Amino acid sequence: MSAAVSTRPRIIALSIQSFKGVRAIELRPNGAPVIEINGRNGAGKSSVLDAIWYALAGAGNIPSTPIRKGQERATIKLDLGEVVVTRTFTKNDDDSFRTSITVENGDGARFPSPQRMLDDLLGSLTFD
Repeated sequence: MSAAVSTRPRIIALSIQSFKGVRAIELRPNGAPVIEINGRNGAGKSSVLDAIWYALAGAGNIPSTPIRKGQERATIKLDLGEVVVTRTFTKNDDDSFRTSITVENGDGARFPSPQRMLDDLLGSLTFD
């Protein structure tokens, strides 16, 4: 499968469950150029931004506690239009975690080397 993806992907949808400070949230920007995320301290605003990064970055960029306290599993699903990234975190018995990632194209076909494909994509993007 070709790893060719637009160099200007946009977030079509973001779904987060039991990740850091977020119980569950689904965002759909609907093409808006700017999305405002606001709320009180501890409401999960930074967790939403972290979820985007952790969905795309390699496992070495993920902190030691990505799963919400009291939960066994966390999921981030990031729809970029041409690809959908799903990263899951599962708690181990010793309170560490393991993570897995899938990257699918619009037809549901999975990329055989998902992190390599994302690394190539990240190399073409700028984050601020």
